Amino acid sequence: MRSIRRHLTLWLVGGLGILWVAAGAGVFFAVREGLQKSVDAQLALDARMVRFASKGNSDEDRRSRGARRLEGRMPGYDDPEGDSFYQQWTPSGSTIEKSNSLGSGDLPFPGSTLGRDPVFATQHLADGRRIRMMAFRSPPGNSRKGKGGGKKEAIGAILGLGRETATIDEALTSIGLAIAVVGGGIAACAVVLIGFVVNRGMKPLHDLASQTATIDADSLDARFSLEGAPGELRPVIGHLNELIERLEAGFERERRFGADLAHEMRTPVAELKLMNEVALEWEDQAGERVHRDSVAIAERLGSTIESLLALTRFETGDVPVRRQQIDAFALARDCWEEVSRAAEERQVTVRFEESDPVIFYADEELLRRVFGNLLSNAVAYAPPGDAVAISSGREGEIRFSNGAPNLDADDVSRMFERYWRADSSRSSSSHAGLGLAIARACAETCGMELGAALKDGRIEFTIRRQDPTGRA
Repeated sequence: MRSIRRHLTLWLVGGLGILWVAAGAGVFFAVREGLQKSVDAQLALDARMVRFASKGNSDEDRRSRGARRLEGRMPGYDDPEGDSFYQQWTPSGSTIEKSNSLGSGDLPFPGSTLGRDPVFATQHLADGRRIRMMAFRSPPGNSRKGKGGGKKEAIGAILGLGRETATIDEALTSIGLAIAVVGGGIAACAVVLIGFVVNRGMKPLHDLASQTATIDADSLDARFSLEGAPGELRPVIGHLNELIERLEAGFERERRFGADLAHEMRTPVAELKLMNEVALEWEDQAGERVHRDSVAIAERLGSTIESLLALTRFETGDVPVRRQQIDAFALARDCWEEVSRAAEERQVTVRFEESDPVIFYADEELLRRVFGNLLSNAVAYAPPGDAVAISSGREGEIRFSNGAPNLDADDVSRMFERYWRADSSRSSSSHAGLGLAIARACAETCGMELGAALKDGRIEFTIRRQDPTGRA
């Protein structure tokens, strides 16, 4: 299992290691460059002495005076065991002279293509010693006649000066070792420190996980505190609290649903049991009415069960959807015809306010069920003499509204729950309290939205398409 703590620790340690290696390498190469430049500066100073000492009237004078001045100024060139070296070559590579410090060895010949500008390089002597070497071409000697009586410039000799870098190499080795040792110590300390910091930083997560583990179905009223929480965890804690709140509401709905379902089933089952007991006790008095009542109760139970099964299918999406273009007002008129007889009995009328046509792209049977449930509820609960208004809204909406003087905002927020009815005593047997829940599930299956709002003592249901183009 991937560990955030291990992941952070490895990345931090790796990142610090890379930074330390880069910093150490930068320091090492900067020091090496500085030491090499100091040696190069010394070699350049010796080279000026050689050039000054080599100015004479003859090659012999230049050789002897240059060597004497150089060896007199820098004894290391004259000492057979010295660490400074000097050698002069002809352009062809033949040695003209060299310092005693070279003994029988030679400096590496820099090549005949060398120009007037000095060239610095790190080289090795024949015995393996590392040196820093400077090579340059000396000024040409006296002019001499060439063929045809003209003057021709003599080609200058090639000079090379070198210094052994053993001291520099030892210093660089010490610096590199110090960087490595200090880096290792820092790495060890960094692992401990980073581990401590990561553990400390992860503590709020551990505390949150521990608190989450204590929450179950019986403690959904608990909430995570934002006091003292890190800023990064505040959105997480806020979403967790919202999730627990939704879970609490869901569990409460399920508890109410269980109680409501038991209430709905208990009354008709008790009626059936009582009638059958009476029929068994007084068989000669049990007439056709008892049997008709038993069948009516059974049909009501069957209708409730079928509604529950249909609601489950709609909520799980286990319903085929055949979409087509539907004129919402034409469908609403058809659905009103189905409830018109019950509306006449309660003296409820209908008023169509069609300002703009509303076209839905949906399943006609599902949408008919939505409209039918809304109109059936309107006829059943609207005050006698009221009018059900069916109107069009903006952006492809259709609205159903009727008077609802006994409803409040809390009722509106709960009316799509299963088995909810405004009549808390459930004295009415004509509605099981599943119609609006089924209507919303059907609407969502079609890709529609069904909402409710209370306005000026009237309940208004709005059905709108999710896609403004008309296709869900």
